[in-house]
Amino acid sequence: EVRRTQILAYLNEVGLPWVVDDSNQDQRFVRNRIRHQLIPQLKTYNPRIVSSLNRTADLCRDEEAFWQEYLRPYTAQAVLSADNTTAVPLDLLAGLNRPVLRRLLREVLRQWHGDLRRIGADHIDALVDTIIVKHGKARLRLPNAILAERTGTWLRFSHAPARPSPPEAIEPPFYHMI
Repeated sequence: EVRRTQILAYLNEVGLPWVVDDSNQDQRFVRNRIRHQLIPQLKTYNPRIVSSLNRTADLCRDEEAFWQEYLRPYTAQAVLSADNTTAVPLDLLAGLNRPVLRRLLREVLRQWHGDLRRIGADHIDALVDTIIVKHGKARLRLPNAILAERTGTWLRFSHAPARPSPPEAIEPPFYHMI
């Protein structure tokens, strides 16, 4: 871990110029309000908050690397079909505990859809409940127009057809009788 002060000291030592990005002071950006307001406030409670957060980030990175490796054999069994859907055999999911199911479904969705924006823990939990609790057919609409369907022996993800817009209200012609 190299601190900013160490980098600047090195640049001074070897005579290299540097550029300061003015946007780093702009309080309209959340990252800067965190850096310039929240972190200093947190330091009043824990002077080592930055190193604690860095350590937590390292632990999370290690945990994420573990999960990625652990889930690889499972995600390899998700089937990407030609019509831009993906499916997971339900027997692959059978017997997996809830935390593993959550991670696996998030990873399958991320690999298929490309990101998890707008898909929160409540969506993943609803999806897990659909697998564990429901029997037979079940459908669940997720954000980003994703449709999850439990059919037969598969959990299938597809892009849901757009919901039709309500018809525009058309006013009848106005007649005034005298």
